[in-house]
Amino acid sequence: MSHPLTPLSISPTIEGHSYSVVVRSGCGGALAEHLATQSHRGIIAIVDATVLDFWSELSSHLPSSCHLVEWRGGEHQKGIDAVQSLWNAFQSAELDRTSVVISVGGGAQGDLVGFAAATFKRGISVIQIPTTLLSQVDASIGGKTGINFGGIKNLVGVIHHPTLVLADVRALATLPERDLRSGMAEVLKHGIILDGPYFTKWAKQSCSTFSENDWISLIHGSLAIKAAIVAADPHERSTRKLLNFGHTIGHAIEALSLEENSALTHGEAVAIGMVAEARISATMGLLAQEVVLAIEEALTTQGLPIRIPFSVDRRLMHQKIAADKKNVGSEVRFTLLTGIGSSIFDRVVPQDTIDGAIETIL
Repeated sequence: MSHPLTPLSISPTIEGHSYSVVVRSGCGGALAEHLATQSHRGIIAIVDATVLDFWSELSSHLPSSCHLVEWRGGEHQKGIDAVQSLWNAFQSAELDRTSVVISVGGGAQGDLVGFAAATFKRGISVIQIPTTLLSQVDASIGGKTGINFGGIKNLVGVIHHPTLVLADVRALATLPERDLRSGMAEVLKHGIILDGPYFTKWAKQSCSTFSENDWISLIHGSLAIKAAIVAADPHERSTRKLLNFGHTIGHAIEALSLEENSALTHGEAVAIGMVAEARISATMGLLAQEVVLAIEEALTTQGLPIRIPFSVDRRLMHQKIAADKKNVGSEVRFTLLTGIGSSIFDRVVPQDTIDGAIETIL
């Protein structure tokens, strides 16, 4: 394990484009150093209103000309109206194609800000400073940006890679424990699909006991797994689909929870989705039942749900799953498991098998 507080860095090269992903405690200096090497004529920071104190330390390293937009967002506001608000802010700040947008907030905000930047003047640079565990271990890298449309999560979006990602573990101190648990769903997913020892390392210890050095090691481990997958398949035509484990059913659950005013976090919905999709894997003869139970135990250890905690209209659930952007025509495509650390993608699943798995999580 690294020495406490030692920065860890990876530099994924994706389609010839390389950028730094730095995990550390305190990133104001690293941000200033990066900006000093660039020639940005305009800088605008979109900062989640809940982390303004965290931002104040970072901003002390930046030019006074940096524009600040306080943002109050979340998954329920990740739509076209919010994009238009950001475009208006960019225009008011007189940004041009040499400018940079800094997103300081969670994964939903990063998706939104990235999409707005990618489409403003056909694309301006983005720096991601994720402040939730979920965004630090997953959403901040890979270049996926997008908004929700027509009740479907992330239906509209583009691939637009950041020029820098700074994951500052001090931001985790601003989070309620529920948000930390939510991020652990993606951490465990990374191990489940590709790295059994990584899953085992973090599965049996509650995140409430982690030290700052534990967080640095954990975040770096997840980012290394995801960066390797994305570098091999940036446009999700093959192995990047492995990252979708738990998300086909999980996204449907998340969307329904918002409509039912019983909002689940993304990680909570994905946790339930992973249980359902592990059960599908077992039903199809790909996975041993004891592995399903091990996944449920690991999720429960982190305080994550493994059943849907509200009443579900099965018809609406089927509609959400059928509308998933990963499907091809009328075929629902799943990432399934063959073991801990072993997974396959693009598997078509019979409807009765999907129905049976859904019944087990109600």
